[in-house]
Amino acid sequence: MSHFSRRNLRNRSFKNRDLSSANFQGADIRGCNFSGAILSGADFSNARAGLTWQQRLFLGMLIALAGGWVGDAVARLVFTTVGEPPLNPAAPHLQFLYILLSLVGFSPVLMTLVKRSQFRKVIAIVTGILAGAVVGFVCGFYYPDRLQHGLELFYQMRVPDSAAPINQILLDLVDRKVTVALQSTLIGALTVSLCSRYDKTAFKLTVKVASTILSYATAMMWGVIAGAYIHAQAGWAGIFFGLLTLVYLGCTTLALRQVGDEWHHAIGTSFRGAELTGAKFELADLRNTDFSKASGYFR
Repeated sequence: MSHFSRRNLRNRSFKNRDLSSANFQGADIRGCNFSGAILSGADFSNARAGLTWQQRLFLGMLIALAGGWVGDAVARLVFTTVGEPPLNPAAPHLQFLYILLSLVGFSPVLMTLVKRSQFRKVIAIVTGILAGAVVGFVCGFYYPDRLQHGLELFYQMRVPDSAAPINQILLDLVDRKVTVALQSTLIGALTVSLCSRYDKTAFKLTVKVASTILSYATAMMWGVIAGAYIHAQAGWAGIFFGLLTLVYLGCTTLALRQVGDEWHHAIGTSFRGAELTGAKFELADLRNTDFSKASGYFR
């Protein structure tokens, strides 16, 4: 029998270990990973589970990074396309973006309505993939031009011969920006789909932050279009897009609430898939703890 009584075990991994009848009384198990472990008869009385400060710092930095990157991308998108007619035949890529934004922006409503965890997981993954597609498109469409101008400014408007190849590559990307944007859309979607296989808490939190920003961006875009139609005295169209704006403002509010809920319930200690028959958790602090697919224990 292993003895870990009153020990500081933060951020340690006990994944798939056989710890039957182990003594964890009063131990600090914040950030520990017990996934797939055999913990039959283990004693976790008075143990402290949950998030460590390192995990909270990581999630906070992730929110800041995701919010800054998605926010910058969406700002460039909104301020360069806002007011464009959604069915403008001269800019079919805008129709593609409006569809993507509308789908991502509506996801908070689906997450609220759907209660089954399997379906919510699918919605989160699909939302993340669509958000990655939007950010990928914007990066491919706008960033090469910004990087090329930044290169010129860095060298005071005259790029030296040593940097000429990089400058030429950026100019080529600018000339083919629609094609590059569509390619980066696929790259963004694939990247997010791969990330969904790893840290579930970080992935879900990042998706919620992205969907909040994209919901608000969608509301802004539809709101400007509604104002344009009303100004042009196209009343019914203005009313329709005005109602659509209110819907997406509501989606933004829901998304903000979901970000708060995800932060509050972020997983710190994991017993996912563990064998817990006869395990004791009397007076243990089990906030931010994952017992999904664990056997032999019911909270």
